[in-house]
Amino acid sequence: ISRMRNVLMTYSFFNFDIGYCQGMSDLLSVILLMYDTEYEAFHVFKQLLGQRVAGNFYDDHRHTMTKQLKAVETLTQHFVNPLWRHLESQGATSMAFCFRWLLVLFKREFQPHEIHLMWDVIFACPFSKQFEIFVVTAMLRSVTKQVIDHAFAYDDLLKFSNCLVGNMKVEDVVRLSLDFYGLVSEKVAWKRRAGLGVCA
Repeated sequence: ISRMRNVLMTYSFFNFDIGYCQGMSDLLSVILLMYDTEYEAFHVFKQLLGQRVAGNFYDDHRHTMTKQLKAVETLTQHFVNPLWRHLESQGATSMAFCFRWLLVLFKREFQPHEIHLMWDVIFACPFSKQFEIFVVTAMLRSVTKQVIDHAFAYDDLLKFSNCLVGNMKVEDVVRLSLDFYGLVSEKVAWKRRAGLGVCA
């Protein structure tokens, strides 16, 4: 806790534009388990925010969380349409119930030894700079039948999403995500070849 406080305090002085925001401690806790010194942890944390997720913590035009949720919505609408139609009927197409997954990159959903694998897949993915969007949509796709059969309303979806991933093996989530990415890329490539444009 002391190391976390020191690194977060240092970062808040390093980047006054963001300071400290809820969710940063989740990301940092993973890094602190991997590096022995505060110096190393700070620099890795700084790079993670600077290169990947800092925009998630802004609350203005630079804010990227809205864009990510919109991307999940678009993928769901075009590739998981039965689920999207149900979400539309519940006024839940904003995908706000997926907010936590994206903000802390699934850190609260998996055990510490599992989150390393998930992050390795996301950060090293050669296909997409934001592979986490495909991970989110693939998980939603895998539970479409449950959501529709139970007629989940918005509040139910939030509760469901907060406990969903903890009941899934990280290896299974990775496979689902890669399969879903393959489906999307094949469809997009076909539309480009046919001159039909792409959906997202």
